[in-house]
Amino acid sequence: SSQSQEKTWIAKADLHNDSSPLSVGTLTFTQANVVGSPVRVTGTLTNLEPNTRYHGFHVHMFALPDGIWDCSQAGAHWNPYETTHGGRNDPTERRHVGDLGNIWYLFYIVSSSSLSY
Repeated sequence: SSQSQEKTWIAKADLHNDSSPLSVGTLTFTQANVVGSPVRVTGTLTNLEPNTRYHGFHVHMFALPDGIWDCSQAGAHWNPYETTHGGRNDPTERRHVGDLGNIWYLFYIVSSSSLSY
């Protein structure tokens, strides 16, 4: 008998504030290889200024070249459907799927989180 085994796609990203080589965390993106399945984002944030509000959280089209810390060099926000900006909870037909919303860093401690998109 044949067994079907579901594959999972995994990608990791190091996070940086624009123009800074200091890493503020690592995220892991996980998605089952099934059309329309959600992407789960997990990770840990550090080195952000305490009690700062609303850090933009988005995915660019390209990786930055080594030693370059300017997000404008990574291309536009990932937007395969050529839509306008929208909120994280808006349907994909009404937002860039690379726009993941804002995060609010509350304390000067490690902040771990898990979100699904």
